Amino acid sequence: MIDKYLAEIAKTGGFWYRLLPYIEFQDPRYGKVSLTKELAQKIEENFKNGIPSYELSLDIDHGKDPNHPGAYGKITKVEARDDGLWVYSEPDQEGVELIKRKKFKYMSATYAEKYMDKKTGKDAGPVLRGAALTNMPAVPDMEQIVYFSEFEKEEEIGMEFKDLFEKAQKELSDLRAEKDKKEKELSETLASVNKELSEARTKLEALEKANKEAEEKLFSEKVNNWAKGWTDKGVKPAVLDKIKPRVKKEEDMKLFDDILEPTEKVKLGQSGRGESAGENETYVKLAGDIAGRVNPK
Repeated sequence: MIDKYLAEIAKTGGFWYRLLPYIEFQDPRYGKVSLTKELAQKIEENFKNGIPSYELSLDIDHGKDPNHPGAYGKITKVEARDDGLWVYSEPDQEGVELIKRKKFKYMSATYAEKYMDKKTGKDAGPVLRGAALTNMPAVPDMEQIVYFSEFEKEEEIGMEFKDLFEKAQKELSDLRAEKDKKEKELSETLASVNKELSEARTKLEALEKANKEAEEKLFSEKVNNWAKGWTDKGVKPAVLDKIKPRVKKEEDMKLFDDILEPTEKVKLGQSGRGESAGENETYVKLAGDIAGRVNPK
């Protein structure tokens, strides 16, 4: 495709160029340089208010090249946009030829951060004083005016602007279609991953619940076996029934072992005989005393 800037010049007599991108960098001449949106907005405001009062020229290397004296065009519009300060340049025939012949690849701004308005004598703030065609812009990562390898495709040089526009529109449409396709694929993949993640989470919760129930059942059986062991040794069931709810972990059984060991036991063979209400109350009280001697957590 013929270069966008040359196509724009051919159609309108000029082209838009981002002269000052919003960036912060170091320059050996000026130190730290901060190009901000606030700076660009003030430059645009001053330009629209006629400051400076002269026409902004498009020169070569800021007038330092003795082989290119004078102006090669002018700056007629200035806009502070979201990504930088843009200017509309209208190069004259010599300026266009220099661009076509690959002599200059970039544009560079000439501006003052503090400019005295000659009409009022007051500080007007940041002012754009002109721009230059150059090969050594002070601002890093500037966009080239012309991508010459594409300009040299002679078969496209003669295309009308309408054809260029239609081709660009088709390329844009293709890019949008590809973007929509990728977004759809990404959305479907994300939905599938979320579904699998939800199913895995549900399975994990079920496994954790089953594991907890199994652990609780196993521990309950262990406590019952521990209590039976003491019943077999002669400790009354009423005592152990009072203690068992207090046994929450392995350490609790060891703690109650030390307490139950010295307590009075019923002789083997007597555990099945009948017990009076008074005897049962005595055993319950004994169990309460034993359980009350510790407070396992």
